[in-house]
Amino acid sequence: MKRQETVRQVLEQINTQLKEQLARLSDKIETYAVDSIDDYHAVATGKLRNAIHVRLDGDLQSGYQIICYAEGSHAPYAQYVHQGRKPGKMPPIAPLMQWAKKKMGSGGNPLFGGIGKGMVNRTRIRITGIGIRANKSDIKAFDEARRIAWGMAKNIEKYGIPEKPFFRDAVLRAIREN
Repeated sequence: MKRQETVRQVLEQINTQLKEQLARLSDKIETYAVDSIDDYHAVATGKLRNAIHVRLDGDLQSGYQIICYAEGSHAPYAQYVHQGRKPGKMPPIAPLMQWAKKKMGSGGNPLFGGIGKGMVNRTRIRITGIGIRANKSDIKAFDEARRIAWGMAKNIEKYGIPEKPFFRDAVLRAIREN
């Protein structure tokens, strides 16, 4: 009886230590994945960076696994950043319009400054006696953003996107440091 209790206690200690070590490894992987995204200059809006999650799942009996994922609703393009994209198919332009607005509009000399700080598809409207009219500068900025996004989409269709394997890099870095 005492021997079984001793074995159980030893197994619990091993399990506790193993779980703590794997949890620390998971935290490192998440930190390094975000660092890797920054290293690849794959940040425009910050959505991908904020979508990165790594969690420890399982137990000693069934086995532990570290699950790395980018929450799809926040950054549905994460797979294409991580794995790349082969040439041949044009991506949707709506996310590229947001990227273009953020990437080209930040810094001292925006490519299309008329968009301002709001959403790409936001416009001011004027209600007059003859009807409703959209603001001409907003329409012009929106058209320019759409033109840039269309060009990017055609470029991706022609050349694809090189892979930026941020999770793989993070796992390798975390394992090397342990």
